[in-house]
Amino acid sequence: MNHKLAQLSLSTSNKAGSTGDIFVAQPDSTKESLAGKLFIIVEINSTKIEGLKIINFLIDNINHNYYQNEKIILRERISTLTVEHIFEAALAKINKNFSEYTRNEKTDIKLKDINITVGIIHENEIYFTNNGKNKIFLIYKSKVQETNEKEYQISEIGKQNENDKNQSASQKLFSNVISGKIPPNGFFLFTNEALPEYIGSNQLIKIITTLPPQGAAEQIKQTLLKINSYVSFSAIIIQSMLGKKTESPVLPKTESAQKSINTLNRTEEQTENLLTPSGVINIGKWLKFPLQLFNRVPKNQNVIIKDKIFSKKRTFTKTKKVINAIKNFFIYTFGFLIFLTKNITNKEKLSGIIKNFNQNGGRIKLWIINLIYGIVGLNKKSKIFLILSLIFLILFIFNLSRIKIGQNKQEEKEKYNQLTSLIEQKQNQAEANLLYNNEGGAKKLFDEIDRLINEFPNETEEQQKKHNEFREKFDSQMEKIRKITKIENPEIVANLKNLTSAANPKNIILTKGLNKIFSGDSVQKSVYMLDIASKIITTITNLEYPIETLETAAIYDNDIYYLNNSNIVKLDTEKEQLKTMDIALSGKKTVAMSTYNNRLYCLSPENNQIYRYKNNGSVFNEQYAWILEKTDLNSAVDLSIDGYIYVLKNNGEIIKLLKGQISATLNANSIVDPPMENVTKLFVSPELKYIYVLEPINRRLILFDKTGKFLMQYLLPNASDLKDFAVDEKNKIIYFLDNASIYKIGATHFE
Repeated sequence: MNHKLAQLSLSTSNKAGSTGDIFVAQPDSTKESLAGKLFIIVEINSTKIEGLKIINFLIDNINHNYYQNEKIILRERISTLTVEHIFEAALAKINKNFSEYTRNEKTDIKLKDINITVGIIHENEIYFTNNGKNKIFLIYKSKVQETNEKEYQISEIGKQNENDKNQSASQKLFSNVISGKIPPNGFFLFTNEALPEYIGSNQLIKIITTLPPQGAAEQIKQTLLKINSYVSFSAIIIQSMLGKKTESPVLPKTESAQKSINTLNRTEEQTENLLTPSGVINIGKWLKFPLQLFNRVPKNQNVIIKDKIFSKKRTFTKTKKVINAIKNFFIYTFGFLIFLTKNITNKEKLSGIIKNFNQNGGRIKLWIINLIYGIVGLNKKSKIFLILSLIFLILFIFNLSRIKIGQNKQEEKEKYNQLTSLIEQKQNQAEANLLYNNEGGAKKLFDEIDRLINEFPNETEEQQKKHNEFREKFDSQMEKIRKITKIENPEIVANLKNLTSAANPKNIILTKGLNKIFSGDSVQKSVYMLDIASKIITTITNLEYPIETLETAAIYDNDIYYLNNSNIVKLDTEKEQLKTMDIALSGKKTVAMSTYNNRLYCLSPENNQIYRYKNNGSVFNEQYAWILEKTDLNSAVDLSIDGYIYVLKNNGEIIKLLKGQISATLNANSIVDPPMENVTKLFVSPELKYIYVLEPINRRLILFDKTGKFLMQYLLPNASDLKDFAVDEKNKIIYFLDNASIYKIGATHFE
């Protein structure tokens, strides 16, 4: 990579008089090699909602028009087609689109209030255009006349002249393109108007040239946070990675050859110390230590120059031998380690080695014993040399490990900063899309944000805190696009276990006019009656009629009918009395019932049929197979009637039938996020447009209109076992049966 890039975005107060954003494209490697990387810094002198809308329009439009340009693909074949040509063509199209946008939207924001810089980095070339008061600075090395040494200088480029201002006045957003090479060891700084007014040029030079771009951006951010100002700041820092070479130090003149050699050696040591990374162990320094021990022999101060020269040569020869020996030791040791690694990780070779070891165990033991005796028999110098070699090997491996750990930490830190910045940018864009009801654009961003949050490191306490912040904001935004109304603490109406600890109700039915809720309990063979106003619970039972089950229920004219295996249990809610009615069932299991026009409809999935019965007072007879065409009802779980019969399958699919035939199939599951699974209850409003579906596994009640359009969903995160619900549309209340308790919530979807 020929450059590094970092971005800074800071709003120090909600009272800032402008709205801004920074965008850095993340194209795939092919597009980046052909067309470079796009960046945008934009600020509008307005806090109106339409300002944010313009920013999102410009960012999306610029990114699309540039990277979707068909000329990018032709660059590999046409050598004369340059990035600058493609960039200029995209800007011309953006000017046209923006002009149409301002006419259609009739915005009050003037062109002079829009400060925007758009640029492309391709290899070591940079192309950019600027409208408004954004600042562009070039930081580069230049010779100072007094010292003839190179120092960093800062120069502002891209200032608008009078011609540019006249062009801007003609409703043309982008008028010209500035292009050139990024100088070696140079930096480009793109900022809004405010930033250079609060941080001086010398301070900017010092921060940007001393720290890497990401660190420089963070340092500038911390400096600006100390400023108590109602101003927003934004910047992009680009650093050229070409020319990163160590400059040779200038050596002073020496008076003699020996002094020159000593000075050169000292300079070399100093330079090496300066360039050595923090934490790296100086192997050379440790290598000299044993040599100094061996060479601590008193020398005759009157020895002639010739003897000194020959003595030096002999010393260098010994040193060379020692270094070669250590070098060979390291080579053989690493070769042995590589051999072990390859064979240990290869099961076949490892088994072969073990087999050979078992066959030749005696020889190997003898070899080990001879090796030990050989080491013991070494002279003193050889033992010292062997020990020092092992120490140096350990230090060398330890040193490599520390360097690798440091590199990994730095890479993780850079990845952490990049991911943090990218997630914040994507979440802000998603928030803007939600603000303008652009659900399609928001959903695409949420998929990417979810992937980025999953990649976000989650090891340290700081990372976990940041990860949780991102996840909470993501969940909050997802609730908006999923149209979730979360009910943390619904109001409890009654707990049936207060009446009897063994209460196990299965359903609830709301009666009109009586202001009462009835709940069947198969275990207790009773029906609980709750007076909503007084919250008094009473039990209705009849020992004369054997009750086996009360799980399936339906209501007509305030009379409730429970399926009791082979007959029907009727509850007269006004008299509060139970009695049984005969019915000729199909023989297959009935999973749900509903009533319409004094007729009872029973759903039998095993028969793929709905059976209709006439109510003759004491008996349900005249069974009629209502479905007239082949219909798959194997996974059906409930039905509801408003003139049409609606059948709910457990995967969320709703079949709408009329006169025994399918009128429509509402594939509601395809438009609900997250998708429905194992739904259990269905209620269709007889008078209003609503369809209600209960999904206990995800603790929610989902609403559609009767065309299948998704409207919203109520989420009860603290529910433990949702069994049933009832809707009071007149008073805009929904009741839920959770375990053995009845709760109520205010229904907001009527508003």
